[in-house]
Amino acid sequence: MDTEITQETAAPAAAAADVDIISDLTNDVLLIILGLLPAARDVVRTSALSTRWRHLWTRAPALRFDVGPRSWRLGGCGATDEAAAAARLVEAVDSVLARREGGADVKDLEINLVHHRSDGGDRPPMCHRYAAMFVSSPSPSRHREEPRCDLLAVPLDVVTPARVAAWLRFAERRVAGSFSLRLPALSRRIAAAGSPPAVLPCSERLHTMRLALGGADLAVPDAVAAAAYRSLTDLLLSKVSLDDDGDDLRLCSLLSSASCPNLRRLELSDIDGLINLRLDAAATLEVLRLIGLRHMEQMEVDAPGLRELVLKRIYAHLMAAASASSVRIAAPGLQALTYEYDYACWGGAFPMVLDGERTAKLQVLSHGVPDKDNNGAAAWFLQHCAAANRLYVVLKMEFDEEKMEEDIEDLIKDIPEVLNITDLRITVAISTGTVDTHAIGASVTKLIAKFRRIEYLSIDIDKKAGDCINFDCKCEQHKGWSNKMIPLDHLRMVDIHDFLPFNDQIELVCALIASAPALEKMIVALHESYEETRERTNNMEAYLCIPSCGGRWTPCAWNGGKFGSATKYEWKPCKRKRSEEGVEKV
Repeated sequence: MDTEITQETAAPAAAAADVDIISDLTNDVLLIILGLLPAARDVVRTSALSTRWRHLWTRAPALRFDVGPRSWRLGGCGATDEAAAAARLVEAVDSVLARREGGADVKDLEINLVHHRSDGGDRPPMCHRYAAMFVSSPSPSRHREEPRCDLLAVPLDVVTPARVAAWLRFAERRVAGSFSLRLPALSRRIAAAGSPPAVLPCSERLHTMRLALGGADLAVPDAVAAAAYRSLTDLLLSKVSLDDDGDDLRLCSLLSSASCPNLRRLELSDIDGLINLRLDAAATLEVLRLIGLRHMEQMEVDAPGLRELVLKRIYAHLMAAASASSVRIAAPGLQALTYEYDYACWGGAFPMVLDGERTAKLQVLSHGVPDKDNNGAAAWFLQHCAAANRLYVVLKMEFDEEKMEEDIEDLIKDIPEVLNITDLRITVAISTGTVDTHAIGASVTKLIAKFRRIEYLSIDIDKKAGDCINFDCKCEQHKGWSNKMIPLDHLRMVDIHDFLPFNDQIELVCALIASAPALEKMIVALHESYEETRERTNNMEAYLCIPSCGGRWTPCAWNGGKFGSATKYEWKPCKRKRSEEGVEKV
């Protein structure tokens, strides 16, 4: 009985396996399947499946030509083989696009002739100047900064300006969705030949366009004569050279709200000739990335809906001045800001970040040489951090021999008053080349005074901080700083780390207590060197030695248990109204 049931069940299953389900699919469904294949080569190969599929590939909605690590392992790696494979790749692009010129529109077209490899990835053979035809299907959803390591995928002379111009024209006429074109660096010989520049494609049907053209000359059409980017939501324009005859202004006009009413993400990177950036963006623009615009002299951006802004490798002379005439960004809804400031005194690029979660990080100088050092970039950054309520700031103090010989000045004056920060965390960093010890109290209080709405304050003190032996040193200017009240009416909690009992640090603590009528608690943690010195030399506990200031100091942490030496002290106000500064010492 069981055998009969098994045979009866197996018979329909075998019959179902013989049914050709694919042949019953409509052409529309088959075209969707072809559009999901990762390579144009794979799409063409489907013509061998049956006579019905023979010409179906010419109507495929997506065409992708790409190179990748697998191409290094295809066949031999001789220069002749690779050159032939590279030529076939470019010729295949020309051939396929020519066939589609009179046929159905292409929904997605991707041509990638550059392979990006990060350190530690697959390495090509020694003859990696060329790459065979290999296709993958990356589908980036957001702008990414391109990796630094670009491997050429084709011989430089194969990708001619005429070919590039033809591909761009095809995209303008026949691509109805997404267009991506990435090219290797343009051959100098070809660039010197004086070929006419390619023209930036303009289409009402494109919703995504990503162009990285290897430094090719690019002409920008007039916004009135060109079709507007009415459907465009995502644009990357990278590694192109604009003519100095107003192409930068025409580009800005094309990217304006009138021509791009639905633009959401925009990246402009490594564009030569972009001198004036005047962007009147649509309210839909949420992400703007400006990278490596080394010729830019003026930047004006109006983006009411902008939420994320990235600025990298923008020339220091533009951003350091940050004058109203040269830089203006109106983005009231900005939530995330990254500004990578390449400035010599930082020792390289230093990122200033507003992370999108209401926290900002930056670095400022306490002193510097006039007309050479400034905090203009930090001031500009703070003015565009209205969304932040917490700020981590590194206060960098440099008093090396070279600067001490020059007439340095206070640079904290460059910092504007910021009223949106309620949580301020300062790290005092004295440079390694600094001579002797220097006082930090004056600079720290001047910086704190810029943030008078703070409710929480943390100060990490550098171990090089101490009494300054140079009577004329600028580290203690302005004189009488400890007697000047700082308006800190909202301050309730203070943490000070690595405290040493030098005069200016004691005066700093007293000035904070006197300036904060609502202060509920202050924690002062002693620097470990102070504890060790006291115990080693006198076998004594490291006392705090700070006036009571209308409150009471009590130890709250100990080294080696509660019967060891105190490492932290807590100040709390007395229950009665604070009197004038007390004299009691702990």
